[in-house]
Formats: sequence, structure tokens, C-alpha cells
Amino acid sequence: MFPYEYEQATVTARFYVPLIEKRMTLAIRGVYDQLFGDVPFYELSRYEDTSAIGGGMAIRGVPSYRYYGRIKAFGNIELRTAVTRFDFWDRKFKLGIATFVDAGRMWTGEPNPDPALEGSGLGLHYGVGTGLRLQQGKAFVVRADVAWSPDARPIGGYVMADEIF
Repeated sequence: MFPYEYEQATVTARFYVPLIEKRMTLAIRGVYDQLFGDVPFYELSRYEDTSAIGGGMAIRGVPSYRYYGRIKAFGNIELRTAVTRFDFWDRKFKLGIATFVDAGRMWTGEPNPDPALEGSGLGLHYGVGTGLRLQQGKAFVVRADVAWSPDARPIGGYVMADEIF
């Protein structure tokens, strides 16, 4: 017998719209995640293997693991623009920039919600920012993002391999 018996349902939608071929793409992602059963507390702030509201893989600018809940809904809109292409040591690179808006909400799923866990008012958490992208070949990307959110002071910074989605 496992110490916790719970289920998780996650729905993710991603759309990529080329605005200027090979130069500018509008990327959109929406995620809905819900936990059922005897959920351990450490899963209440996560979806998949990362923070749902906050951090470099969800809502940039909001500190990771600050909000907890059984139900999470968030989305990202990102405009990705290629600035230049170049060769270095016989490898092809592309340098680009991205501007983005991330937003989401978390619910405890309890009859009496706790503002300390979900947030107060509408409970909407968001971040806005920009970042650099360095792509090598067709698949490897290193990104450096800076984001502002009213949930954090002054800003959040992230350096990671791969796109957020």
C-alpha cells in the first residue's frame, strides 16, 4: 500500500503561429491540472515535475512553490523573434529574443479557500518579461528570461536549457 493514493488529470494545449516565416512566431500554451484523492502537500504546488504557479517553467516572475491548490490553470503567450543567424566552429546558431505574458490561478478545492495558499482577490498571478534565446542546430535552445510580477520584488531571472513550451 502506498502512503498517498491520489490521481492527477492534466490537459495541455499548445499553438504555434508563424507570423513572419523563419523569423517570428507567436507561441501560446494553456494548462489545466487537477488532483483528486489523498494528495500529499508537496504535490499541491506542482504539475508534472515543476512549480505550477511560478518559476521558469510556468508563470515567470512569480516565485516558485509559493501557492498551493488541487486545481491549477495557467497560460503563456510568447512572441519569439529571430534576430540573426551565424556559424561558429562549424555549427549553425540562431540568436533571438522573446517577449511574454504568463498568467494563472490556483484553487485549494476546499469549501473555505485560504488566501495565503491561493492568493487574494481574484487570485490571478501574472508575470511579464523578455528574454534572449540562443539556438544551436534545430533543437537545442538556451534561454535567459527576466520577468516582473506584482507577486515578487524586484524581478525574477531564469537561465535554462530548452523553451518553456
